[in-house]
Formats: sequence, C-alpha cells, structure tokens
Amino acid sequence: MMFKNILSLAFLFVPFTFAGPDPCAKAKASCANHVSHSCDSCQSSVTPYIVVLNPTTDSAVKNSSILNGHVDWLTQLLEGSNNNKLCESTADGFVGQQFTIGSLIGYSGTFNQDVLAKICSRGDVKYVEYDVKISTKGNSNNA
Repeated sequence: MMFKNILSLAFLFVPFTFAGPDPCAKAKASCANHVSHSCDSCQSSVTPYIVVLNPTTDSAVKNSSILNGHVDWLTQLLEGSNNNKLCESTADGFVGQQFTIGSLIGYSGTFNQDVLAKICSRGDVKYVEYDVKISTKGNSNNA
C-alpha cells in the first residue's frame, strides 16, 4: 500500500512528455503563408491548446511580463481577425487560463489553424500541446 501511495505522488512531480503529433508542425505546414478568400481548413474549426512560453533568463524581466505581452499581442490578433473573419459560424479563438508557475509560463486557449500558425511562429513560444483530459484511472470496461 505504501508503494502505491509513493508511486501516485511520483506522478504529480514527474513531468510527462507525450509523443503525440506536433500541432505547430501541422499548422505551419498548412497555414503559415495562408491567404484565403473563403472559409477553409485553416479557419473553419477551433481546437483547444496549451501554449508554453520561453521563460526569461534576464533577472530584470519578470515571466509575468512575458506572458502579459504575448497575451496582449494575441488578443489584438484575435480582435483583428474576428473583424475580418471569413467563417461566420466559428470564432477564430480565445485565450483561457493563464499560468506562471516558477519558470513555467503559458496559457490555455482555443484557436483555429491560421491563428495557431501565427502563435507557433513567434520566438517567445517554447512549445504547443493539444489540451486534452488525461486520467490515471483505468476504464473498468476495458479491464
């Protein structure tokens, strides 16, 4: 029983890396130089993501300043793209929760591929992951 509790605690402190598809590679390949006059795959649907930013190495700059600057840029981008959007049935995206936990800074959000390609092309972005729910409990139906 003690081993199970220790193992459970280890999962809280060990960072996980999921070798899933890279959302940035897909967005950049499909939509980085995108110019469209119709509603297409770069603009037609939104997907939830977690965006992690590069932390600062300059002690004079706070990580929260980096996050605020990036989110301000993204908010302006989304406001501008929503005014010129071609797909009336979908929004281009929105920013969700923001986090600054030590050197881990970023936010969750929901974006179309066109906006994601612009996010991924910025130098302050460390990586982007799909925002999915995971569970450590197995499904009893599959046991």
